Amino acid sequence: MKRKALILGATGYLGSEVVNNAPENLVLYFGSRDVRIAGHNQVMVDLLDYDTVKKAIADIAPDIIIHSARLGEFDDDPVKAKEVTANLVSSIKSVSARLIYMSSDAVFDGTKGEYKEDSRGNPVTDYGRAKLAAENVIKSEMDNYTIIRAGYIYGVGAKGMDRRCEKILAETKDGKKVKRFNDVFRTPIHVTKLAKFIWKLVGSDFKGIIHVGEEKQSVYQFSQKILKDAGADSSLVESDSARDKGLNIAIDTSLNTKLYHTLIK
Repeated sequence: MKRKALILGATGYLGSEVVNNAPENLVLYFGSRDVRIAGHNQVMVDLLDYDTVKKAIADIAPDIIIHSARLGEFDDDPVKAKEVTANLVSSIKSVSARLIYMSSDAVFDGTKGEYKEDSRGNPVTDYGRAKLAAENVIKSEMDNYTIIRAGYIYGVGAKGMDRRCEKILAETKDGKKVKRFNDVFRTPIHVTKLAKFIWKLVGSDFKGIIHVGEEKQSVYQFSQKILKDAGADSSLVESDSARDKGLNIAIDTSLNTKLYHTLIK
């Protein structure tokens, strides 16, 4: 009998690419609030409505749940993120399913970079606090889980291009120059690479936290790469400094991805 996988956020940017790269040895169920996915098993799941979550998980009894869904207006609300995740975890435990949760490098404060999986979270944004709150619920209430932390997720996937890349391409379309920070560092990951790795994890016994990403890059370097990959003029991106502006942002949330690179071999 094939195992069953429920994908939460199946119509989103990452979720759509996860669906697009799904293996054939699973029965897939796609959870979303409203958008229909033709030809697939779709269930109504609104994470803010616990009854829909409880019913969907009870009816399907999935073996695996991939959580790449956003919380809409509550993405930056740690209290709501904790509540929603606690409700979700309660239903997951009732069917003994495995949870794969998509988190973020925003759980770190960016003071040192190269964060390891066991580095202490100390977010400086409400979004990061919400992600860490969700992580803490999962870690304290579950054993059978995988938390994936990533930096920028970029590239053209099943649902098109990410907003960050769309923005810089639009800004430079008519030859206009833009500035990006040379002293703010992230660990980007292409959306297709990430989607494929999620399925690799599904087929493994890996549990715990894992950091995913390509090489550490400044936002300036990353932006130049995006233009170059799109066949545009990368020199339209000019170097700028966040420190010189005194901005209160996480400077270096780059991730140590040694474990990830070991597992993708």
